[in-house]
Amino acid sequence: MKKALIAVAIASTWAFGAQAMTASETRASDGSVAKVAEARKKAAEDKTDANYAAAKERCDALSGASKDACVNDVKANLGE
Repeated sequence: MKKALIAVAIASTWAFGAQAMTASETRASDGSVAKVAEARKKAAEDKTDANYAAAKERCDALSGASKDACVNDVKANLGE
């Protein structure tokens, strides 16, 4: 009896695994992969913009030639 229950448990586990793979393949084919890639790209752009703004804001504490050099460094390293 125990062997039969173990066999059923193993068979159902395999069936569930195959069903899960099919569901993930379906999600990938409906465009969600492209949506994830687009979201990651947007997040990277937002992070770059935030880093640029923060670095430029640190330059505000300076004045004169030091501030100009700081702003130029920020633009050169992080782009505008």
